[in-house]
Amino acid sequence: MSLQISNLTVMYGDDAALTDINLSIGDGERFAVMGPSGAGKSTLLRVIAGLEAPRSGTVVVNGEDITTAPAHKRPVGLMFQDNALFPHMNVLGNVAYGLRMHGMPKRQRKDRARELLDLVSLDGFDERHPASLSGGEQQRVALARTLAPRPSLVLFDEPLGAIDQTLKDDLMLELISIVKAVGTTSVYVTHDRMEAEAFAEHMAILRGGRVVRSGSPLSIWQDPRTAFVAGFIGHRNVVDGEPLGLHNGDVVIPAAAIQRDTNGHTARVVARTFRDGAYEVSLDVGGQAIVMGDTLGADEGATIVIDIDDTKVLRLLIDEV
Repeated sequence: MSLQISNLTVMYGDDAALTDINLSIGDGERFAVMGPSGAGKSTLLRVIAGLEAPRSGTVVVNGEDITTAPAHKRPVGLMFQDNALFPHMNVLGNVAYGLRMHGMPKRQRKDRARELLDLVSLDGFDERHPASLSGGEQQRVALARTLAPRPSLVLFDEPLGAIDQTLKDDLMLELISIVKAVGTTSVYVTHDRMEAEAFAEHMAILRGGRVVRSGSPLSIWQDPRTAFVAGFIGHRNVVDGEPLGLHNGDVVIPAAAIQRDTNGHTARVVARTFRDGAYEVSLDVGGQAIVMGDTLGADEGATIVIDIDDTKVLRLLIDEV
């Protein structure tokens, strides 16, 4: 199922929550929407789900304009960070709940619910209650409930936000596997770039209610375009390039572009830290902070000389928002 969002604007009084959003998501595609708090991510999801009305613009599913369609008439499943399981119902009842709302006969509801529990590796959990489940198990139940009615489009609103990092990594792999198996189109909203990059084939970055960059995770990493996007997706050395003779504006200096040398820029070692299996040094280069690998074991307070390979530097545009 394809999703086309065109010229979408949402207003809260005189304030714009979303401004002129345009996104195209293909059939079966895993798409992520990321951005800081208040960027408009959840508002966008609510508009797609039919829980929020836009001031202008359209939401089109498989060529059908559903902008004004009520939520219960949309082929959309929505999974929140707060899984909102019914505590008085067992696992089977929770998964089958939406099917009952769709009028499916009881026997078929149970069969479909058990099919989904098997898909999310919770076979045999039928009679368990939410309070007896771990956080990861509860999220799997919520996912099974979301997928049970066979929605054409699944919306994920920070579904792993309350899960610890180790479990989150495992659940993300399972989530991707399940979404692939079901074949549904999916939109994943998060402020966590690592989640977005792991999940998505393509993604959009929001800032102040606007799309400031979209594309594949790799294309955005290789060409962030603005300092905001570069910093948000994890580039560390976002600095003013002019004092370094690199560019009249902001640049990203990848770690691979920095080497110790006998000619180049004088730098003071501010700190030496251990990160991801190796030591690195934080440098002050003419008042700008730069991080590089500690290739020669420089001590804190030492003065060294670095060379920056201009061909590896990413030149940035002025931030638009």
